Amino acid sequence: MSSVKFDLAILGWQQFELLAFKCLQEDISRSIKYFDGGKDKGRDIIYSGVTHFFEVGENSADHIFQVKHKSDLKAFADLKNDLNKELRKVIIRHDLPFDNYCLVTNLPINANEYDELRELFIDFKAEHSPNRSINFYIYDYHHFESAIEKYSYIKWSFPSIVKSTDFEYIIRNLFIEKNSLFVKTWLSIFNRNRAKFINTNIYEEAKVKIEDNTAILLSGPPRTGKTFTAEMILLDKFIQEGFCPYKIDNIEKFFNFFVEGEKQLFLFDDTFGRHEIEPSRADEINRKLEDVFELLDSNHKCVFTSREYIVRAFDEYSDLNIEKMLSKITVDTSFLTPEEKENLLLRYFTIKFPNCDFAYPNGLKLLTSHVNFSPESVRSYFEDVDEFKAHLFLRHIGKPFKYLEKIFINLSIEKQSILLSILVSLRSDLKNIEYSYKNICNDYGRNSFISLQREVYNMDESIIKIEGNQISFFHPSMVDFFVEYLGNLNDIYRDVIIKNINFELLSLVRFNNRSSPEILKKYIYLELSDLDSLQLGFRRIISNQNISIADINAILIWLNSPNILISFKLQWGIQYRDFQNGVIFDLVHVNIDKFRGSSVGDLIFFFKQVTLHGYRLSNAYNIVTELLFCKKNDPDFWNLVFRIIPVTPHEILFDERYLGQTWFDEFYATLDAQIILLLKEQSSLRGLVDISWYPRYLRCKEQLKAIQAHHPLGYPRYENIINKFQTLKSREDYHQTYFNRLKGEGKERLPF
Repeated sequence: MSSVKFDLAILGWQQFELLAFKCLQEDISRSIKYFDGGKDKGRDIIYSGVTHFFEVGENSADHIFQVKHKSDLKAFADLKNDLNKELRKVIIRHDLPFDNYCLVTNLPINANEYDELRELFIDFKAEHSPNRSINFYIYDYHHFESAIEKYSYIKWSFPSIVKSTDFEYIIRNLFIEKNSLFVKTWLSIFNRNRAKFINTNIYEEAKVKIEDNTAILLSGPPRTGKTFTAEMILLDKFIQEGFCPYKIDNIEKFFNFFVEGEKQLFLFDDTFGRHEIEPSRADEINRKLEDVFELLDSNHKCVFTSREYIVRAFDEYSDLNIEKMLSKITVDTSFLTPEEKENLLLRYFTIKFPNCDFAYPNGLKLLTSHVNFSPESVRSYFEDVDEFKAHLFLRHIGKPFKYLEKIFINLSIEKQSILLSILVSLRSDLKNIEYSYKNICNDYGRNSFISLQREVYNMDESIIKIEGNQISFFHPSMVDFFVEYLGNLNDIYRDVIIKNINFELLSLVRFNNRSSPEILKKYIYLELSDLDSLQLGFRRIISNQNISIADINAILIWLNSPNILISFKLQWGIQYRDFQNGVIFDLVHVNIDKFRGSSVGDLIFFFKQVTLHGYRLSNAYNIVTELLFCKKNDPDFWNLVFRIIPVTPHEILFDERYLGQTWFDEFYATLDAQIILLLKEQSSLRGLVDISWYPRYLRCKEQLKAIQAHHPLGYPRYENIINKFQTLKSREDYHQTYFNRLKGEGKERLPF
């Protein structure tokens, strides 16, 4: 039998039925439907109407399509037996009315085989239904190949059918056309995912939503395949529409990669963090997301992933517009159909044991109905077995990361240190991991004598993954295992984690242990004796040469979080003050000169926190004068000016070399003119209010608030302007309502 271009045999029967349905929709009619007939695993498809595919004329007819999948391309004898059994169902047992019967198979049927099948059909009909006029057709591999080639969306809905060499050739050429630097990284990701991918209702919903919107959010519990699904959406959009894929580990990087004239699709993994979200941090994320959404259009789209309880928390703290938008674009990844779960298990089984038959076909429902069944629990099981045993599989998904404990214990101290370094590093690049590794070796009292890069690349691929310069655990929820296993042990592992803590782990810190045992496992509980280690952890973050102003802001948010303040004070009182003062001392002495390239938004937030809590920066003069020079062209420069006023001598602010009275005069004049323009537009009885009216009003409101907060500088101007603004403010709710309606309807102008 000649080789085939597409490997349809690799598909399970459920996936093959879905492929058949898509192909028949194109070749027969969009009106075909699944038909629930018989108790066998095959699922029939029916159609009533006209089709020109079989060249049977212009008259409407009833069609039955019987779908049969064979993993062995030499299983023609089995196919003949199947045809005989299925004809008994539709003709004898159920006596179904139909005009055309079509056997659908992934096998390539030659002329002799076609004659055998047709003869079997004719003989069967002559014996059991001689008076009926029924036509017989075969839709075999050759028809599938033709449809797949003609309709490329079908091919990339089932990328595992594309042979590895063809797949790599296609991907490489597309990246060359895009002149992308990430070809090796994405080729690795797409190749890794391709064979394991099955087409699910979740994936199809995500494809529809990313087509209809500029962004989607994949939300669900840990281990439900959010990242995997997102990466496969990126593959589909890359191949089908030419969207160049980018994986972003923080929102700030979006603006570095954004290119106006390029088709781009960005993946933000764990957008809002993995564990919890504070109201103050929600405000920060809200602001940054609004900046991102302003740039999105039909050529620039985003896929976000987040755990569902983080999304709920963000909804609670975010403004109404963001909440409604998230509701519109969210795809729930938590529900796979029973058939999809079975197909997922069988796909991994086939990949691991390609020459074996699944020995528990009647137990699939039991295996896949376990409450912990998930894509990641299945993947991790097959990474660690030499044969499949049902009871061991059930034990594994009951505790899906138990195998990691065994692996970790048996590792050398050097490799344990590497995994801990990946766990605690500030970011996932090699430079940050090396920084953590050296600190951990110091904690162990050992020299960091091994080549970290070489050792990382030699480690088990089921534990870590390497994507370009990014090194992380194979699955994000492995962090949960390390927290559960190491975070509350009273030994050196726990102390090492606290001394090298990062922001993800910091979100898991708690100060009392009155919770239930199950809740207890999810957090790192501190004792009074841990404060010195925690302060060292902060000092190491602050001393990291790769720290950003966003990291500094994250520390300030954490230190001043109401939950943290209350917990610390209730638990330890004066010791909290000493701890906080120590961290603040390190913060205010950090060299903030290196942050001059930071976004104005992050700088504004930083100076807002510094002013709010009365911190005295050690080298404020240098950075302020530099910022007044280099940020003048930023649209939010005015906001930065008013944020740095409290830490800046007035003689600098009014020095024409840096800012000057002229800048303040122009700022007040522009604000006054904008308010007058808004008043004029509002008072126009016959005019149309532009969709930009309400955002311009909010900007004026924000600027007035900033002036009021720093009234020694121009307070008389504020009193003069505010009287005009009050007329606008009286109708704020009215304008907000119509602005939200405008955005929802996608209109540019609204008549009053």
